[in-house]
Amino acid sequence: MSALITGGSYKSHHVVDIENIIIHNDDADLNSLACMSVNPLTCLGLVSLVDSKANQGVVNLASNSALGKMVYRLCREKNIEVINVVRTEKKKLELEKEVTGIKNILVMEDNDFYEKLSKLSLELNAVICLDPIGSITSGKILKALPFGSRLIVYGSLSEKPIEGVDGSDLRNNDKGILGFALLIWMTKKLSKDERKATFDFLINNRKLFESNIKNIYNVENYSEAFEEYVKDMSAGKILLKFN
Repeated sequence: MSALITGGSYKSHHVVDIENIIIHNDDADLNSLACMSVNPLTCLGLVSLVDSKANQGVVNLASNSALGKMVYRLCREKNIEVINVVRTEKKKLELEKEVTGIKNILVMEDNDFYEKLSKLSLELNAVICLDPIGSITSGKILKALPFGSRLIVYGSLSEKPIEGVDGSDLRNNDKGILGFALLIWMTKKLSKDERKATFDFLINNRKLFESNIKNIYNVENYSEAFEEYVKDMSAGKILLKFN
């Protein structure tokens, strides 16, 4: 089993509400379960903001990340159109190699990136932009999107403030910026029944939420593990193992 907790992970004991416990199937792999809480639940929360009945599409920033790939797979399962955005041509090639059949990949370094984004987002009605980066590009991307678009900020990988937001564009084109935090969504936005249904979907659809595990280190070698991870955070997960 696993649980949604607050207050840190590195404890020998932790008191949790029974409603926040996820009971997995007996055949579940323990290494996979180590990656089966935060990212998968965040993915479910983000995609729940998309109104599929209105044929809304998604702009998936950092789509080569573990969470970005989950968002793509879940949207594909729900027949939601996705524009996958990566930073470089190298990342695009890696994503195409890893995810069979993926399409609509745009590269931010391309000179005509915003032009392509504007055209494709209008074509696919991609009015929900999922942004884990948060930077000056966030405002530029929102401006390129169609009438009624929403920028959902769920991370700050750039470690910089969001800039470049055009106030007149927000007003005249009915656009907005919203924040998403997993614990707030799980504990404040969902009813008990909705939370249980979310956990059940996660358990019964594990394949959608699997992450590539690049390496496993003993916890004593955490510095080496951290160094490997930060060299390329999209290359796969690094696990710490306690003996």
